[in-house]
Amino acid sequence: MSFKMTRSLLRPYLAPPVILRRSMAKKPSKKPSNTPRPPKDPPDDPPYKPACVSHEGFDVPPFVSPTSFRQFSGPDEKLGPGAGKAEVYKNAQYFGYHRYSFTDLINQATLMRDARDADAGIQASLEVDEDPEIAHDLEAMKNLEKECDKILQRQAKEEDEKCRIAEEKALEEMSEEELKVWCQQKEALIKEQEKKKKKEEKVKGGKSLESMSSEELVEWCKQKEAEIRKKEEEKNRNAALKKKEEALMKMCEEAELKRKCIEEQVKKECEKKACEEAEQKKKCQEAEAKKICKEAALKEKCDKEAELKKKCEEEEKKKKCEEAEQKKNCEEAEQKKKCQEAEAKKKCQEAEAKKKCEEAEAKKKCQEAEAKKKCQEAEAKKKCQEAEAKKKCQEAEAKKKCEEAALKEKCKKEEALKKKCEEEALKKKCEEKSKKKHSKCDDKEDKDK
Repeated sequence: MSFKMTRSLLRPYLAPPVILRRSMAKKPSKKPSNTPRPPKDPPDDPPYKPACVSHEGFDVPPFVSPTSFRQFSGPDEKLGPGAGKAEVYKNAQYFGYHRYSFTDLINQATLMRDARDADAGIQASLEVDEDPEIAHDLEAMKNLEKECDKILQRQAKEEDEKCRIAEEKALEEMSEEELKVWCQQKEALIKEQEKKKKKEEKVKGGKSLESMSSEELVEWCKQKEAEIRKKEEEKNRNAALKKKEEALMKMCEEAELKRKCIEEQVKKECEKKACEEAEQKKKCQEAEAKKICKEAALKEKCDKEAELKKKCEEEEKKKKCEEAEQKKNCEEAEQKKKCQEAEAKKKCQEAEAKKKCEEAEAKKKCQEAEAKKKCQEAEAKKKCQEAEAKKKCQEAEAKKKCEEAALKEKCKKEEALKKKCEEEALKKKCEEKSKKKHSKCDDKEDKDK
């Protein structure tokens, strides 16, 4: 036979203990868990928009909005067990959140992330950081600023050269007289430059080109070619540097734009904060004025109540003093009565104690006499019992003797009766036998006849 657990009646007893626990466990109630709103939630009307968080148990960073914290009864409100700046549990703000704090913090984090993405990943810092990495970045920024200044100087020189080139390109537009004047100026400049070069060459070589030999001229030409090559290499290097400088300029311009944007944002935030602080100050001043008025009214009320209380207390004190004196007099009278009663009780107790002692002695004497009487009565009873016992024993012996004599007489009578009965029975038997014999004889005679 296949034993099916689904149809067996012993399944709940054979099931594992886990199933039994689940089957015996109470079912959860279907009532909603959050039907009443807790009292620490923000109010709906008017809308909850606090300007600051006034509590001494924790500090709120500037990038966290005060709407993510609930209303506090005061700056000294106890938030939780051992929670506070100087307590064991340092995260006291955990006890200051309300039901919607999580959503407020997430929304604020998303806004900050979007702002950082809009600023090309640079987060605006409102406070001065003291980290070594940030200090290193500041030094790098200063170096970049120096390089940017150098680049600007070079660009200024290049612009001057471009202006000169533009002036030279504008020769076609000049008149003949202006061209003559310009040519004369250029010839004078060229002559001055040639004179300077000759002086420099004389200083370097000590000889002019005309006085040099062919070998010296070849060496001088080689030197000039080397110098020209060096200048071309420098020009190439300057071109590469210009490209790098242009890239750095772009980076600097972007950084400056970002800084300007950040500064504008910071200024806007500071202006907003200043406006909010001014509004807060106004509100605080109004609240303080209201508090002062209320405190003044309360002080007046308190003074009046204090005066009334003093009067009432004085009257009560007088009444209490009078009552105390009366109580003292009554207590003294009662104490006197109690003392007199106590003395009377003591005397009565002493008299009763004496009476009890006398009664106890009399009882003892009576008990001793009764005990003696009881002992004598017991001895007399014992003697009577012994005498009665002896009498009973004698009577029993006499009865036994009488009974034995009676039994003997009865036995004799019975034996005599038995003998008589036996004799009578024998006689009857003999008569019957004789009768039978006579009857047989008669029968025989009849037969003979």
